[in-house]
Amino acid sequence: MRNQKPPPAPNQWCHGTAGIALARLLCREDPRTTHDLARSLEQLKAPRTALFDDLCCGAMGQIFVLDQAGRLLGRDDLCQVARRRARGCALQTHWSWTSSVG
Repeated sequence: MRNQKPPPAPNQWCHGTAGIALARLLCREDPRTTHDLARSLEQLKAPRTALFDDLCCGAMGQIFVLDQAGRLLGRDDLCQVARRRARGCALQTHWSWTSSVG
């Protein structure tokens, strides 16, 4: 058991890497946040499977953070990753939105 790798850090925005990135992104003018922001964005960019597609704890939350960071920091690489992952989520979804007009 001692030779096992530790589990990867969570990537949710409510708890984990995406949340750290989002918080640091909001105070990006503070030089003390530069390292945490860069590190968390690189971790979010790395290929990794989310357990869910939802906004809070899943892939869409990670996609949102990557997209916002790309836009605010002028980093097209982050926006490209976000778009690619969003397309992947949309292609894997087996349900559709329906509405009834009454």
